[in-house]
Amino acid sequence: MDSGKTLLKNVPEGISFDVLPENIKITDITIAGYKYQAGIAGIIFSPDGGCEYAEINLSDIQSGEEWKCVLNPYVSGLQITRIAP
Repeated sequence: MDSGKTLLKNVPEGISFDVLPENIKITDITIAGYKYQAGIAGIIFSPDGGCEYAEINLSDIQSGEEWKCVLNPYVSGLQITRIAP
């Protein structure tokens, strides 16, 4: 995606974005105890590879499957847990 077509105007050139498939939607994002179900949620990532704690819930609108993706500053990597069929 062209950085000029995003809300993020300070995206360095050469950075690409992946687009979720049409059947997958983000149902909510929780950052610092605040749940976003609409609008723009910003997760802070630091240059050393760390990030703030956040939970991102995804849903497959066709199959009903749901997943929770957890970004934990104390654990490297992303933890993905299936939470519904």
